Amino acid sequence: MKILCIMSVLFCTYLFSQPVKVLVSVLPQKQMLESIGGEYVEVEVLIPPGKSPEIYEPSIAQMKYIQEAEVFFGVGMPLERNWLKKIQAINTHLAYYDLSSYLPFEGSQCPSKDAISHLSTPDSTASHLHNPHIWLSPQSAQIQVACIAESLSRIRPEYQEIFTSRAALVQKQLTTLTHQIHALFATPEAHKTFLVYHPAFGDFARDFGLDELSIEHNGKELKGRDLSKLITQIQAQHISALFIQPQFAKSRVQSLSRELGLEVIQLDPLRADWLQSLPIYACQIAFYLDDQSPTHRQKLQDCLKTYFSNHTK
Repeated sequence: MKILCIMSVLFCTYLFSQPVKVLVSVLPQKQMLESIGGEYVEVEVLIPPGKSPEIYEPSIAQMKYIQEAEVFFGVGMPLERNWLKKIQAINTHLAYYDLSSYLPFEGSQCPSKDAISHLSTPDSTASHLHNPHIWLSPQSAQIQVACIAESLSRIRPEYQEIFTSRAALVQKQLTTLTHQIHALFATPEAHKTFLVYHPAFGDFARDFGLDELSIEHNGKELKGRDLSKLITQIQAQHISALFIQPQFAKSRVQSLSRELGLEVIQLDPLRADWLQSLPIYACQIAFYLDDQSPTHRQKLQDCLKTYFSNHTK
């Protein structure tokens, strides 16, 4: 009997000393989770770099990881809704948090300790249009970080103090970045309007009082009268650059960019270095800079040095 008790204690000690197996949808979330959880989390990204969220299916190795995962932090992508039934079929104990449901500008907060959200089938009649790129908003990221720390603390309460203190440090960094980005866009030479192919930076624009114009709307390219209206805006505001994600082929915008004399610039919302990317995005948008271009690279470094003195790339 004594041996069984010892074995039980050892098993429980082993179980709770293991990192929390976490699922996230996209690569930027990995750094966010690891900044909070450190060595106490093991993070699997469902959508690998360069893959389209609309068509990607989990690999066999990922399905095995899903079976053992304890929590899934989503961002409200259609992919997540499509996978819920499939994931629930192989792991009924997996807790699912849609971080897009806990955003400050919607007046919502992290779920209470007795309201843990588990996988559920979404309402197919829901018509809410959602921009899932919530990690690009420092304002939204503040509450995402808090929710993650709170959720991890429920799973490993013995590490609550660590999760909470690390989350506070990330939030402090976000606050500093927010002030610095506001200062950047307050300068007269910084562009306040920018043009993108895919509207990924809407939440970033909202945070800093910018205007994001987009060729794509609700997953479809503008045509006819809507496209003509956009072209008029581009010309009236003297926009000279078009930002496109590296996940999209440049051939999609070659005709329009030639017609309007626009420089096509890569702006990648799925960078792995999530926190360090926010100043880079700000400089790129403010001064229409391409971080892949040798001619722009020095200007980008000058911007980072001027407005983000503590930034390290």
